[in-house]
Amino acid sequence: MWSQSLIRRWLARVSQSQSTQQPRRQAPLVGKLETLEDRSVPAMLVYVDDDWVGTTPGADPDAAGPATAFGTDAFATIQAAIDKVSVGGTVIVNDGTYTEAITIPKNLSLLSVNGRATTTIQGLANLNTINVNPGSSGVTIGGVGKGFTIIGTDNNSPGLERAAVYFTGSHSNATIEDNEIRAGGEAGLVTEFGLAISNFVITGNEFSGTTFVGAKAGGSGFGTQFTEANVPRQLVVMGDGGGAVDAKATNVTFTNNVISGTAGGLNASNQEQGNNLVTLDVSNSTISGNTFDGTTTRFGTSLRVRRPGTTITGNIFNSDGLSVATGHLFTQNISQSLADLIADNTFDRAAYVQGQTTGTISNSLINLAAGAPANSVILATAGTFKGDIGVKADVTLQGAPSNASIIEGKVTFFTTADGATLDGFTVNPGVGKQGIYLNANVQGISVLNNIVTANGDEALETEGDVDNLTVSGNLFQGTTTGPLVYINGAASLGMANATSNVVISSNTFAGSVGGGTLLGLESSGGSITDNDFTGTTSYAALEIWASGHTVTGNTITPDGSGTGILISKNANSTGGLVLGLGNFVSGGIEAADGTELTLATDQSIVGNVSVGGKLEVKAAAVIDGDLSFGAMSNFAIDLGTDGKFSPVTVSGSLTIADGAKVGLAGTHVPTAGGKFTLIDAAGPATGNFNVGSPIGALELQQGHATEFNTVQLWADYSDGFQLANIDSAEVPSVLFVTSSPTNESYVPGDKFQIQVRFSERVNVTSVPRLALNNGATAIYTSGSGTNTLTFEYAVDLGQTTASLDYNSSSSLILLGGVFIRGAATPAQSANLTLPAPGTTGSLADTTNISIVAGAPVIQSITTPAGMGLYGPGSDIYIDVGFSSSVFLIGSPVLTTLQGNATYVSGSGTNTLRFVYRVLLASQSQDPLTVTGLALNGGSITNLAGESVVTNSGLFPTAFTGVVVGIPGPSVTGVSVTSPLGTYVNNQQLRIRVTFNETVQLTAGTVGLLLDFNGDNTPDATASLVSGLGTGSLTFNYTVVAPLNVSNIRVLGLSVSGGQLVSVLTGNAATTTFEPVTLQGVSINAPGTLVTGVSRGPFTPIGTYQDGQTIRIRVSFSATMLASGTPRLVLSNGGIATYSSGNGTGTLTFLYVVQPSDLATNDLRVTGFNFANGTLTPAVGNPPLDVSSLGAGITVPGVTIA
Repeated sequence: MWSQSLIRRWLARVSQSQSTQQPRRQAPLVGKLETLEDRSVPAMLVYVDDDWVGTTPGADPDAAGPATAFGTDAFATIQAAIDKVSVGGTVIVNDGTYTEAITIPKNLSLLSVNGRATTTIQGLANLNTINVNPGSSGVTIGGVGKGFTIIGTDNNSPGLERAAVYFTGSHSNATIEDNEIRAGGEAGLVTEFGLAISNFVITGNEFSGTTFVGAKAGGSGFGTQFTEANVPRQLVVMGDGGGAVDAKATNVTFTNNVISGTAGGLNASNQEQGNNLVTLDVSNSTISGNTFDGTTTRFGTSLRVRRPGTTITGNIFNSDGLSVATGHLFTQNISQSLADLIADNTFDRAAYVQGQTTGTISNSLINLAAGAPANSVILATAGTFKGDIGVKADVTLQGAPSNASIIEGKVTFFTTADGATLDGFTVNPGVGKQGIYLNANVQGISVLNNIVTANGDEALETEGDVDNLTVSGNLFQGTTTGPLVYINGAASLGMANATSNVVISSNTFAGSVGGGTLLGLESSGGSITDNDFTGTTSYAALEIWASGHTVTGNTITPDGSGTGILISKNANSTGGLVLGLGNFVSGGIEAADGTELTLATDQSIVGNVSVGGKLEVKAAAVIDGDLSFGAMSNFAIDLGTDGKFSPVTVSGSLTIADGAKVGLAGTHVPTAGGKFTLIDAAGPATGNFNVGSPIGALELQQGHATEFNTVQLWADYSDGFQLANIDSAEVPSVLFVTSSPTNESYVPGDKFQIQVRFSERVNVTSVPRLALNNGATAIYTSGSGTNTLTFEYAVDLGQTTASLDYNSSSSLILLGGVFIRGAATPAQSANLTLPAPGTTGSLADTTNISIVAGAPVIQSITTPAGMGLYGPGSDIYIDVGFSSSVFLIGSPVLTTLQGNATYVSGSGTNTLRFVYRVLLASQSQDPLTVTGLALNGGSITNLAGESVVTNSGLFPTAFTGVVVGIPGPSVTGVSVTSPLGTYVNNQQLRIRVTFNETVQLTAGTVGLLLDFNGDNTPDATASLVSGLGTGSLTFNYTVVAPLNVSNIRVLGLSVSGGQLVSVLTGNAATTTFEPVTLQGVSINAPGTLVTGVSRGPFTPIGTYQDGQTIRIRVSFSATMLASGTPRLVLSNGGIATYSSGNGTGTLTFLYVVQPSDLATNDLRVTGFNFANGTLTPAVGNPPLDVSSLGAGITVPGVTIA
């Protein structure tokens, strides 16, 4: 019934609503009520209550209430009230369920008392629940807190479209607000197709229900929805179809709605059958702030828009109810591209084709990967994409930054996908499926920068013959019993062509594979570069069916007992495996019979090396373990043209089986009659001992046994070849002194290294010096703990020599009497005697190094310029220092990456000054980098006329911090483009930031930082709405209560995931500026407040003791929705539990006094406890502001004893 307090509150709300929201309607309301008694003319304000059924016409149905006479201004049905209300009047409906089919034939407002939670209109079969007749220009259905739940019904005839709310014919100025419009087998909201509608406001509603009946949808495809029964309808449809010109439907505001209904499912054949959830084919309209969270299947979308002038911003699109074949959004003819729509709205996950201005933003990668045009780039946002993906064309799948695009399924490249790329995803395939799989014969696939987690099967596997495969920058992890990554060579499948040209680079193999391998590679040709093998295996980190692979820069340190590198052989293996620069191998190497392994550069190998085929050594190698050769193996150490070779150091034992061949290879021409000798601790093992000391040797560190069996002679070179087992009792001694490169001329200013090689590892506890024959000294730099000590020589003036050597056999000098000692225990002081100068093993013997005098050389390149950005027209001075005074003639220049620097001054001194003037063409922002000195037809000489040495190790010299180029864009203004004034909850403040040139984002997002407290700390971020590609960006800030701000300050821009750059130059914009206070705008957005506390019913004034119940009423400034059992916190430690009042502005709580509660004569409500429930203001109201309780609000008249 209509209580007095309810009537007063409702009248106040209606009066305010009509004065602020409906100025076109007649007022004042109070005057109408005063003249309402006993009249027969239509009323402007009529009341409906289903409790009045059976009331005698003319009787006052609510006594002192607002209604006066049943049948005049009081009715039991909504339709009866509509029929009698005046044009422009208001129909007020009390709580209840009204089962009727309503027709609205005139302009009016249809409002409920307490909102949609308590007021329901249930439709009748085969009819529209609410039908608005043609020609209306001001129909309102619902309002904030005054809406309805409107339930549609099914229609038996598919040719007649029905809806919960249906506008027949042409209409304008309609408002549909704060309702739940629930489909019941037909549509939710429809305007008649092809007819004119304009200025509709549809806001704050929920569109729910199902647009077909039963568990199964009818038909297959929605093209038959008007001829076949139970084909899903659309939940909301407005307008007259797609087109590039303005529609008859125009200026629709569709904001802050929730779309939760269902427009699709499975049909009787268990095939997907669905329709679009919302179609708004309306021109010049706004779609903003909505949440699309509905369900559909087949080819439906959450939103379809196909007319120009419409903007889609600030919406939330969720995928939970969408099948993989559907889309979030389909557009045509609007100005926003798909990329704009991604930036302007929020998607839990989305994918689209880069560069498309219209089309579908999908919630899945499945259809795009299978059906996108060749050469497309498919961009995925952050989010989780479920289901297996099949790539069937030459497309690029590009994930979001930081691998935030997650594929929960398997990615398969089919044979039609030649050239396709998968870049930047996280792939979690699930149990027992490969993460990434390549079908046989697919070519040119790139797998880049992904994180792939195995779960019982390979992270990456190829079927065979997948030529030109690139796998780079990935992290492979997870657990499997087989290989973590397996590149199949196809031979095992009986294919004619094997996989070739595979590039494996910069990956991390971190999984756990048990008895499998981290990477199995069965291909011919290709490279394995800069990878980290850190996973766990008891078999091998890297298994290669070696066929011409190059392995460089890898760190192979498997966890477990597995081998570092396992080289296997099959019918397709041709060529060998080459270990190039920069590898570190732990776990050793095992090479099967018939394989080939080449150590092309210096190697460090921890673990045993077992050779079944050919091992060719072209550089120094350190093997911290055993080295063994099988009966069918070959061991070749390459000789240079001078007959010298690099040493191999083995810390463990050397075993050479019967039948193995050991010898020398390379380009050296042997001398006839030479002998080959193996020596161990007991003396020569075979053949004759060659007295000449070899330059290098295979060295077995002391304390290890050596087993030599019968050895076949493979080469017979006069230089000899020694496998030396150094007795632990021997004193470490110098074997030779050398440098690399061996044939070089150096000038003052150059630096190079000299190596002193000992017979075993030595420890250095001082800084040794090496005295040279030109009066110079080389200083020790490194090598302690090894058998090679490195010295550095910096060439200075006056140190010329035609053949560099040391002074004498005692030129290795220790300072302070500290000795170089051997690594064995007990340590032996090393014998520092060098080979006599000019004899075998001396520096002059092993090298041909000269120090030439005199031509001036560059010793320094500096600039007096300070750090900063130098724009067009700026001069930057560069000073070049030489080893002697120089004289300049003509116009030599310094070359830089940015252009030439011209001579300024300094001729006759040892420093020349040049100047570089920044050109307009220098658009990029890079450090000024000097790359060379060009004489340019002139000359730079010393006094003797010797020309300067223009080559220098100082080139290039980059002046870090001295940056040249055009400055990036900067902010020139900040202004408010929305109306000036005070903003309240949910209103949008629009701010424009102007730049001095056009800007764009390389990737990611940009926001505007706002300060509400004056402390230069961001309190909120305004979101970018538009402007990329122009000189000004527009941002929106949606006010979120509670908030009260008089000075809104803009602090700067925040860019995440990319850069804001100039469109013209690509240079980064300056995103910081002095804080700007926005003039003429403020925020006054209080939250929903606690307006009062009182005693509830059956709670008289008095004193209450343990076990007694007190009812406490709390009043709010808005309707509150209670869920669960929220509680009040009381000042005496007590707790009151929610009891009743849900959906009203006053809630009742029960407080049972407990023995532990404190006695008080001032019981106050001090807070809320939401551990067991929630309190939420009704839709359209701001959040609850608990601070309105202050220090507590007293429960009047209550004392706790």
